[in-house]
Amino acid sequence: MEKKMFLNHWNNIKMKLKFKSIINQNNETKNIEFTVPVDIYEDDKFKSFAFYEPNTNLRSMIEINDAILNIHNNSSTISLKYQEECDFDLEIIQNNKLFSIPCKTFWKSKEFSENYYNFTYTLTSNEKLFGEFNITLEITE
Repeated sequence: MEKKMFLNHWNNIKMKLKFKSIINQNNETKNIEFTVPVDIYEDDKFKSFAFYEPNTNLRSMIEINDAILNIHNNSSTISLKYQEECDFDLEIIQNNKLFSIPCKTFWKSKEFSENYYNFTYTLTSNEKLFGEFNITLEITE
């Protein structure tokens, strides 16, 4: 089913996404925060948030429902299932060559309300923890 525009275009309201990520990798914590305009779509499967990342100006999309979460960017898609391990291949382009790294995700926790989404997941490769990611999405006018 084709995604339909939601809220921001129906009501001609400019919505913003407050994005916050706390990344724990190799015993180091990295924080990423930004606020950007967001397009919000909804269909019978997902509520989706599409935005341009401020550092790269590349389009990203996060699709959310209570059991499945997909994070799309220009080079990969990370799929999560609540309280389940998911296998996927992380594709990385380096020196014009495509590399595929087998990975696993585990979506550990979530706190969702109407305009607030917080979730934590881990990413492993070859049985080694690559990182733990805590993401917060807050929709504002």
